[in-house]
Amino acid sequence: MGSTNFKDYYKILGVSKTATAEEIKQAFRRLAREYHPDLNPGNRRAEERLKEINEAHEVLSDPEKRLKYDQYGRFQQRMNQPGPGSGSTESFDNIEFGKYGSFEEFMSQLLGHPGGFTERSEKTLKVTLSLGEAFRGARRRLSLAAETLEVNIPAGVRDEQRLTVQGQKTTYTLVVHLQPHPFFKLEGDNLLCEVPIKPEEAALGTKISVPTLDGPVEVKVPPGVRSGQSLRLGGKGWPRKNSTRGDQLIKVAINVPPTLSPEERQLYEKLGSLGTWDPRQEISRLSI
Repeated sequence: MGSTNFKDYYKILGVSKTATAEEIKQAFRRLAREYHPDLNPGNRRAEERLKEINEAHEVLSDPEKRLKYDQYGRFQQRMNQPGPGSGSTESFDNIEFGKYGSFEEFMSQLLGHPGGFTERSEKTLKVTLSLGEAFRGARRRLSLAAETLEVNIPAGVRDEQRLTVQGQKTTYTLVVHLQPHPFFKLEGDNLLCEVPIKPEEAALGTKISVPTLDGPVEVKVPPGVRSGQSLRLGGKGWPRKNSTRGDQLIKVAINVPPTLSPEERQLYEKLGSLGTWDPRQEISRLSI
């Protein structure tokens, strides 16, 4: 009989089994934003849901892991079907899925970091951190075959950064992996984000509240700002070794309303009839 605790990661992300890498990425970002702790303070169900979403994304965004996961799913489906073939130990790509006693056991080996860590060849370990943990620093317990270690991970670590961890008899290399964040993107010392504004805010200027690593900050948007233009928050980026920090770059995205009320439509039409500026003036003179 097949395992009954199989998780359908496609269903968790709300995508089809033929979803492209871009569709998986978009679904993850949307769900990660919806269930982010900042929007669901103290909600344990949202925390569990976000954990499932991160796990599903880690598997389905990696072509090799996704292939093995799909093969395991087909194996379990075959195991649960009555008649010839049920209880089979058939393997895919020389992987005998029948040796796993549970879905968790299979995932533990596939992801390679049970409890957040994995022991690898040549004394190399891997730790997965959220962006907040990497920024503030974190503490992890490494349960290895030979020993258990308590490790302090310094604040400001970066993706794929390698740390040295000294055990009782062995020196380990710890490789840091940062989980994708639904709002922030780390690029060097700078932190990138995108904030939507309304057309009238772009034309007249406004003040907006923008999340930062230190909490929300009020940012002045100048009149006439262009879509795609970046605003800079100095010193709000990632920590550097010299105790300074990079900048946070806010990309402005001018969003139009998906629907208009009759009054709004009337005002937009009036604005269109009064306007004298033509944004397409330059391209109207182009010739080949």
